[in-house]
Amino acid sequence: MDRTRKDQSILQGQTIDKADPLSKSIVLIAEDIVFKDDKPFFFGICTGLIISKRVVLTAAHCVDHGYKNTKIVVNPTPRDNLKQEEIFRVINAKSHPSYELKSLVPQSQLQPPSFEETLSYNDVALLLVDRDFPYHQANPYYFMPTVQFAKPDLALVAGYGKTTTSKNVESVDFKEMNGSLKQAYVKLTEEAFIQDRILIKQKLSPGVCKGDSGAPMFVNENGTKKLFAIAIGIFSRLSLTDPDLSPILLENECSNYGVYLVLSHLQDWIFKTEHELRNWAMFLKDSNF
Repeated sequence: MDRTRKDQSILQGQTIDKADPLSKSIVLIAEDIVFKDDKPFFFGICTGLIISKRVVLTAAHCVDHGYKNTKIVVNPTPRDNLKQEEIFRVINAKSHPSYELKSLVPQSQLQPPSFEETLSYNDVALLLVDRDFPYHQANPYYFMPTVQFAKPDLALVAGYGKTTTSKNVESVDFKEMNGSLKQAYVKLTEEAFIQDRILIKQKLSPGVCKGDSGAPMFVNENGTKKLFAIAIGIFSRLSLTDPDLSPILLENECSNYGVYLVLSHLQDWIFKTEHELRNWAMFLKDSNF
């Protein structure tokens, strides 16, 4: 296994240059941020994408336990030189209605979720932060491709990845926790598209791992990166017919299937909800709460 696969970050990924606009727009979603001897310690949850001055797009399950302790970190290398002004507090969150309905249904604790279960809901949410981002790339650069039904054969995915499941920072080496923002190119075959999902077999392919939920996937349209999908999970048990699928040890779980949610049919909901959150923030300010 290469270094990135072992560290559970973007598989076979390359660090994104700080001059790249992506480094100012793809953010880390984290909890429990503390500074000790000027070094930041935190528990990374997911990855997100800034879509306006105050709003971040991510996967809905990233806020399953609420958002009151959730922070947005705008720094491509947060463990090296994180500043207080690069940390934003989440003050509201909106998940897609189909995901909210899904969350009301009691889930079995005995069986792991299956890929088929994800087809019944849209695992996407928007997070509102406490103040404007100092910079953002919320312009048509990131909006969905104009050719909505075209299936590209190559895409770029970028995220932070979680390199530890432990919240006890005293027992985890500083450099082994959430790392830097990374990107990788993945091939999209016709067979990878199932309804509005994309399945990438990550046994030999680049892909996503823990902490990359919400990681944006971009496709190229006339030389411009366009937002196409977000990562929503990794599944090792699929009922799909697959002669290559075999039991994989837990420590190698990121070599299973990376699952992405295509966003083209959700564009109207994203724009509408972003507008609602923005209006809510304005009302909150005017009301002096």
